[in-house]
Amino acid sequence: MNRIFHSRPAVIVAIVWLSVSPVSAQPDGPVPDLTQTDPAGKFANGGRSFCAPVSVSNSLMHLFRADLERQGISQYDLVNRLASPAYMNTDSVTGTGPNGLMAGVRQFLKDRGLAESDYALRFQGWRPHYEDFGTGVTEPSLKWIADTLVAGGAVWLNLGWCRIDPKTGDYERIGGHWVTVIDAGKDNMGIPNPNVLVIHDPAPRAGKEPSDEYVLMTRLTSGNLVGKAKNLPRPVAGLYRMEGGMHIKDSADCAILDGAVALMFPKARP
Repeated sequence: MNRIFHSRPAVIVAIVWLSVSPVSAQPDGPVPDLTQTDPAGKFANGGRSFCAPVSVSNSLMHLFRADLERQGISQYDLVNRLASPAYMNTDSVTGTGPNGLMAGVRQFLKDRGLAESDYALRFQGWRPHYEDFGTGVTEPSLKWIADTLVAGGAVWLNLGWCRIDPKTGDYERIGGHWVTVIDAGKDNMGIPNPNVLVIHDPAPRAGKEPSDEYVLMTRLTSGNLVGKAKNLPRPVAGLYRMEGGMHIKDSADCAILDGAVALMFPKARP
């Protein structure tokens, strides 16, 4: 994207955000767990719809901490930049869709000097997305998520808040949310369980202090997912209900995994 700078401050900002040479991902310390409504971030509309940029910032701070700190970029700065029009273009009311999230991540990596051949950014799920990010998989795979994390990548989940119709058993999607996946395949006692994902949830209902949430993923077998979102209605079979440590929104009965975004680095740099 071509940028036209009209003043010295704009030029300074551009220099701060662009790395001189390609920067590789170097995981550093625990994955952060920022709350999207943290007043210190001064996020638009109090951060109420900032779940996507905050969730992504958790992983990117973990992977690129040294480069970001070298440039004096805090996680709050990173969230606001990711939410901006040149990145995710997060709407202060409706939030961020899969395409917006992935476009923002791609721009961030471009800023770090990485070519698209240096990484893979892919989506599994039923929500609309650009073909460039596609996998052809409409029901996210827990193994795919776990394998990405083991390989040193990052994963973000897009879940749908649903009400359950007691008469039909249909799941009505009434909204959505993004969370960061930090681990997979074991419960809070360390016992192996391939149906558990460990997440950091940016919503204030998950608490203001960092906390690992152990979410039990239950595969659904019957019913329909309905609502106003594109690609609905569709059968719910093959999708996962998120239970256990998942903090459910007050207006919803449950959360269903709509999609997953994986960032992978197939070419490790020396």
